[in-house]
This record gives sequence, C-alpha cells and structure tokens, in this order.
Amino acid sequence: MTGRRRLFLLAGLGLISAGCGGQATLLANNAPANATLLVTSTLNDQFAMVPMQISAITLGGDSGASAGTPLLTFPAQFDAQTLNGELAPLASAAVSLPPGTYTTASISYTGSAVCYGVSDLGGIYGAFLSLPGQTVSASLPQPITIAAGSSPAIQLAISGIAPAGGASCSSVQQSMLSEPVFTLTTLPSPAGGTRVLAHNQIAEVIGSGSQSFELAPSTGINGLPLPYSFDAGAPWLLTSTPGTTETVGAVVDVDLTQSAAGLQATRMMQLGGLGTPGYNAVLVGPVVNTYSKLALPNLVPGTDSSTNFQISAGFVPPSSLSFGPVFSASSIVPGQRVVAFSDGGQPPTFASVTLEPQVIDAQVNSVQTAGNYTVYTVQLAPYDMISTLATLPNANPESDPTTVQVYVSSSTATSVQPSSGDLARFDGYLFDDGGVLRMFCTQISSGVPF
Repeated sequence: MTGRRRLFLLAGLGLISAGCGGQATLLANNAPANATLLVTSTLNDQFAMVPMQISAITLGGDSGASAGTPLLTFPAQFDAQTLNGELAPLASAAVSLPPGTYTTASISYTGSAVCYGVSDLGGIYGAFLSLPGQTVSASLPQPITIAAGSSPAIQLAISGIAPAGGASCSSVQQSMLSEPVFTLTTLPSPAGGTRVLAHNQIAEVIGSGSQSFELAPSTGINGLPLPYSFDAGAPWLLTSTPGTTETVGAVVDVDLTQSAAGLQATRMMQLGGLGTPGYNAVLVGPVVNTYSKLALPNLVPGTDSSTNFQISAGFVPPSSLSFGPVFSASSIVPGQRVVAFSDGGQPPTFASVTLEPQVIDAQVNSVQTAGNYTVYTVQLAPYDMISTLATLPNANPESDPTTVQVYVSSSTATSVQPSSGDLARFDGYLFDDGGVLRMFCTQISSGVPF
C-alpha cells in the first residue's frame, strides 16, 4: 500500500388557542399555518460528534391541551455538534399547524456522543456515550402564537450536553450524559422576506429538473446518519437557480435560504464524481487521523494521488488575506471538518476530500490588527481533539496545536465583540499554514464554558 494514505474520519429535523384549564377555543379564521421547523445547538468542543434523533415534538395549550398538536411526526436525524452556532431545517417540509397559542411542548429523542483522545501508549481511544433518551418537556420562554394562514419559523435550540458529573473524555466510557436542554421559540420575520438558514448542507441528488431538484440523505459506510440527513421517502423539493440542473447520484454541498416560495438553494457544489444513488460512501465529520501506510480492519477508503483535495465553494479567499489558505494531503490535520466522497470502487479510494466550515469554542488570549483584519489568538479547551490528537506520531506537526489564529474581517457576522479573556465560538475554515493553525472566520457568537 505504499503511496496510499489512509484517512480516518468520524462519519457521520383556526383550530385552537389557549383557554382556561387547557380547553381549546375555536378561532374565526382557522386556516392552518405553514411552519418551518429549524434546529440549532449551543455546545463546547467536548465531543467530536453528537448524533441525535428527534422522533416527535408535540405542542399543548395552557395547563396542557387534552389532545396534543404534533409539530414533528417523522423522525429527524442530525449531528448537534455540527449544528453548533448554525441554523438548519429540521423537518423535510413545512408543517401544517393549527392557529392558536401554545404554552407547553414535549420532545421525544434519543442520541449519543463521541469524544476522542490519545492513550498513554500513543494510540487513539474513543468514548461512545448514550444520551438518556426519553420524552421530556421543552422550555418555551414565551408562548408560541400561531396566526391563521401565516408562515412562521419555529426554532428548536439544544444545549447542556455534557458528561454527567463533569467527567473528562478519558473517564466517561461507562457514564451517561446529562439531560439536554430543549428550547422552542419563534423567530422574527426577516427583512426582505428571506432568512438565511444553513450553509454547507450535504446530501445526494435523487431527482432533478430544469428548475428544481430533490435531495436525500447519503449514509456513510459505517451506517451512521450524516448531519442534516433527510428521509428519502419525504425528500426536500428545493428551488434552484434558473437554468441549473443537477445530475441524479451527485453528492452536493448546498446553501439554503427561506423565502415566501419555500426553501431555496442559493449555492450548489458537486463533491466528487457520480455513483449509484444510495450506495456512495460519503463521510462527514472531523478528521481523526491520517496514515501513510496502514491496512485498517474496517472498510475506510483511503486517499492517493488521484484524490482531489478542495475547499468548499462557500469559501472565497479575499486577496488581502495575509496567509495562503491551502488544503492538501500534506496540510490536513486532525480536527478539521471535511466531506469525503467515494463511489465505492475497489480498492476504496476517496475521489474527493472537501474542507468544510466548523466551529471552535475557545478563549481569547490576545487581539491584534493585521491590515484589514482583526486577529484573535485563541486558546482551545484542554480536551479539544484539534490539540489532543496533534500528539499522534503521524500527525502533521504544529508549532502550537493548542492555539489558533482567527482572522476576522468587516464582513464577519458578529453577535459579540470578544476581548482578551473572553470565551467565544468562532465559525469558519480551519487551515494548517506551515505548522500554524489559522482560521478564516465567518461568524462569532457567545462562547460556552469549558
């Protein structure tokens, strides 16, 4: 196997208004609303992946309605870690929701979490933990009021996922995770009628036409659900840009927005070649390790000289950036989030490996100005896999794998202005620049305690 590299990835939705005692009150106008259900998360970097399934969400009125109103009836699978600081659709289509005021909600879920570290012998260990998995109450900071005939956006926010008792990854193999906190809110209508939902959705085209295409999930070779996966029986119907036709079987990276016309694709990028729909090997997640010469016991496609290393088309490098953003076989490092595509050939080899944006939760050490950029030097958490897996003997060397230079421009979306000592989550593209970790940042949000 000389000349081949092994890339090991972690693979990886008017009838009532509240009345006294929970009784339903008929409304004069009972036309149902078409609600878009969205999901986001607020997490630190304790885990590499948090795959979850929400099987049902039910709304109730004051004191609990006698017959709950379903908000989600079909199971939705997603990776809560990938959704950290992002906003993505949870359901495969708009939900028909009776108008009224809802003050309670219950959520049925299952899930798990995975973290990685380096053992005393220099090898990788992984801890696979189970979420409690049950039906729980969700928090509603304000009643959810649904007007007849409206098109509201309802957000499910997930937080609080951590090892029970504050244990570290190395000591939680047998521990359960703490109960997630679920919060439901309505989002205000965006100016201009368009809401940016999510970037870098990964899916497989299963139908196409001159003005639209359908997407369905691609299942990784380990059988794990991919982030933002959708049920093939209820695929999204997305309006593409005029004149765009995608080929059935293509795996695509898509940006989505919400408008009066429904979900709309604003950018599409095909990842790799074509295969048999439903049988392509597509892995989405952080790089765990790279190997120059190793026969793995399980079927994990490798890379060779034919593999195309590329950066997501969502990244447009500005000319004023003081470092050269390069992603290649020689600059890939553990912890980078990638999408790897293989058509299942033998021997299995990834046709493409695409760098995707990711979120890091870090503490600001210093803030400097470099040309048109504010550069934050940030400290990663002690358990962050970017730094812990950097000690593996075959990892590309970093001068300091515990810190990242984050480049912020005037176009970076910022909900906070972090100063030295503050915690913040930085969303962007992570690069290895000659042994120095640098991130081109697209969004900054409040940090989560280590």
